[in-house]
Amino acid sequence: DRGIVELVRDGSPLVLAGVDYLLPLYREVNSYAALAAGTVTGNPDSVGDDVLHERSLAIATEEFAADKRLAAERVEDLWATPRATSDPETFVPAAIHGRIETLFVSSEAELWGSIDESADAVAIHASREAGDEDLLDVAALRTILAGGDVFSVPPEEMPRDAAAVALLRY
Repeated sequence: DRGIVELVRDGSPLVLAGVDYLLPLYREVNSYAALAAGTVTGNPDSVGDDVLHERSLAIATEEFAADKRLAAERVEDLWATPRATSDPETFVPAAIHGRIETLFVSSEAELWGSIDESADAVAIHASREAGDEDLLDVAALRTILAGGDVFSVPPEEMPRDAAAVALLRY
């Protein structure tokens, strides 16, 4: 367990693969918070790498989908509070200061503009201008670097039908 915890530190789902009678033994000593509920049962040596990968990926994908659903529910629960916003002039500076807990970004959206970090000011442009950055990319990157969660989703799955929605830590 100690070796796994030291190796996998990023919170990614850990999918166990092994013979069914050994899996509960590991679960008893596990201290990794993101241990997936699903397992790949059977002898991993006899299953083959491709099959092992396919089965593990299906379980990890379901874990990510569950996290995304829970985060979307939190958006709805907190929407009428100052902790949820789709306003880029609010969430871009919040991302820069590490204040975003969760950020949903539409996979097809772009938001061109510039940032003055010293003034916490964001200038948004209708189309890309010289020196512009995609502010959604900046917000996503800064959220990840500050330990927040980012979900890139198709437009039809976006909470509040916005280009981006942020849940602020405070």
